[in-house]
Amino acid sequence: MGKHMQLSASETIKLGLITGKDGELLRHEHYVGKSSVDLSVGEIIHKDEKGSSVVVEDYEILPQETVYLLSEQFINVKPGYVAYVFLKNRLSQGGLLALNTGIIDSGFNDPLSTLVTNFSKKNIEINSDEKTYFFRVVFHKISLGEYETLADFESKEYSYDIYKKYRKQDLRALPRFFLDPDSIKNKINDELSDKAIGIYTM
Repeated sequence: MGKHMQLSASETIKLGLITGKDGELLRHEHYVGKSSVDLSVGEIIHKDEKGSSVVVEDYEILPQETVYLLSEQFINVKPGYVAYVFLKNRLSQGGLLALNTGIIDSGFNDPLSTLVTNFSKKNIEINSDEKTYFFRVVFHKISLGEYETLADFESKEYSYDIYKKYRKQDLRALPRFFLDPDSIKNKINDELSDKAIGIYTM
């Protein structure tokens, strides 16, 4: 195998680099002839009207709304490998923008998540029962550096529930909507009130 060779989807599954939620191996024969593995949405984390983070399996993302998508599968990037993650074209063309995709280094063993914003003018439905696929993952075998060994790669993993807990915390710090219309509305109202007061006191 070359220094930086891309693995086929079937090889990826056989090596256990992508597994089911409970660690079970996927059926590699379903991926023969494919270059990447699609990940399906397991759960969605969104904000309710009170600003609390809520976890659901089905959701309609409103225009300008930002939510987290969590994968049903786990990514296990073993030492000597690297993963590249891309949002599915169908979702991008529908108006969803993923804010955090890219490279996953060795040592990661968790579900994947991404923060997405709906830039379309319509609601976008995410349904776990219908297996909404949102990520394409490609693995590469990489060469070790001159002074690196497999033991040098630090592994970092959480249980699914702990990983989900961290994403819920992250979402609390973000506005529910991209343009944060409530904040804009309040600012406009405050400015109008200040101008009205200024005119009244002149």
